Amino acid sequence: MKIKKPIIIALLFTAGLWAQGAIESLIYGSGMNFALKEYPLDYSISTAYPAMSPQTMQYNFGDVYEITEKAYEYSDYAVRGMVVPSGVEILRGQGNKNGKIPVKVTYSLGKKPMWTGENFTDPAMFLASEYAVGHHLTEENIVSYNEFHYANGNLLRFIFLKDETADSMRLITVDKQWNDREIDIYGKNFEFDGNFSLQPKDYNNDGYPDFLVKASAPDKKGCLYALHYAGDYPYPSYIYIYGETSDAPKLDRIDRENYFLFTLDEYGFLKPQILNSDRQLYDTENRENNGLIFTSSYENGVITLKGTVVSLYKAQNASHMSIALKKLDGLVWRNVDMPVNSADLIAGDSRRSYLMTVKKELEQGIYRIEATVNGKMTYTEFIVGE
Repeated sequence: MKIKKPIIIALLFTAGLWAQGAIESLIYGSGMNFALKEYPLDYSISTAYPAMSPQTMQYNFGDVYEITEKAYEYSDYAVRGMVVPSGVEILRGQGNKNGKIPVKVTYSLGKKPMWTGENFTDPAMFLASEYAVGHHLTEENIVSYNEFHYANGNLLRFIFLKDETADSMRLITVDKQWNDREIDIYGKNFEFDGNFSLQPKDYNNDGYPDFLVKASAPDKKGCLYALHYAGDYPYPSYIYIYGETSDAPKLDRIDRENYFLFTLDEYGFLKPQILNSDRQLYDTENRENNGLIFTSSYENGVITLKGTVVSLYKAQNASHMSIALKKLDGLVWRNVDMPVNSADLIAGDSRRSYLMTVKKELEQGIYRIEATVNGKMTYTEFIVGE
């Protein structure tokens, strides 16, 4: 019997492990002495499954299944590292090995970003629309035009406009049906540096594009920014970023839940902070490695590892680091070959960052760089295929 679509095995470890309220469909085939269950794609059901054993699983009929192939995909129903619904497929063509039935397991990369491609900055088509003409929108008063296309076919436009009566900015959103909404971006008058594009990043892992945008005129030390989460975009939060004055920056990623920035404390002193996915700021002490915070990214086949000095007196003792690249395989981090495995750190008399770039083509997945300095290891994560 050939099973045309992926199936999910009802009992991943032992009998009785199943999601409450599941709709069962027992499938029996000739010569098959085990039962298979299919479940509807329901969030409450799929997240009830624990992660599968990295090697084997046993069904209550006595058959042992060996995981011989692994795959990764985005899922709206299973958190990262868990098996996706219908994510276990019996590999009939391989035959039994050592009495074990080979299966392919697909693990979740979490929710896929719901927008596709880069955001568009050319408003030509929009300016020709009845909406733009009726609202007197032109190239002269549009400072930034951004379209986000979502996987479900929806579209949302984020448009920054010069105010008609004052030298300040307005932000409006216009959806696919031409419904619009104005969003408060801050009360003070200030100018943007000509036209700019938003730099989307999924800061809260909900699949929607989030972004930072200038919320005041910059001063000598930095600028105040509004952080918009697209899922609840009418409610931005405000963050002062030291050393940043661009119109729409991106934060450096520590891992999937945390980002790094410099801000100022209540007395005006420089303060390194970690921003989590709930928009809460925390001290960096628990993530420091010899006075360094490590962040990473991947773009166009290049891995970038960045070590930023947050405690100069500690960083002066850091002269060398070793690194290891790992990929998430189920719930296990597997080693990945790297062209280089170490780098020198030269501490200066002022705060600075150490950049290391490595050209390497990587498959889709979640990766971690482990950096060890003076015997202490910390890690930073990045996602390929985000």
